[in-house]
Amino acid sequence: MSSNTKRSPIWQYFDIIKNNNRLADCLLCQLQISRGGEGEKAGTSAMTNHVKSKHPEKFALLNKAKGKEETTMLEKSDASSTSSFLRTTENQLTLLECIERKQVWNK
Repeated sequence: MSSNTKRSPIWQYFDIIKNNNRLADCLLCQLQISRGGEGEKAGTSAMTNHVKSKHPEKFALLNKAKGKEETTMLEKSDASSTSSFLRTTENQLTLLECIERKQVWNK
């Protein structure tokens, strides 16, 4: 994946600073926010936290859009993926079975 690919919706409120790609510029208040690294190591957590604390109305819009997106993804999932999920959880060990497997054998 290219380092220029911006998948998070938070990017509608930020631009990368050209001479220092470790920072992003908030388009709402022009504050520079650290991205935590360069390239693939750079993240969006600090930007999300900034919008959440300083621009709560915009953060609410992001959450509303994210909720609609997740609902759409759930509607598109087919029955076979749901049934495979159910099969996986049916095969999960119980707590008692896990404890029994961890018991030490006598020497």
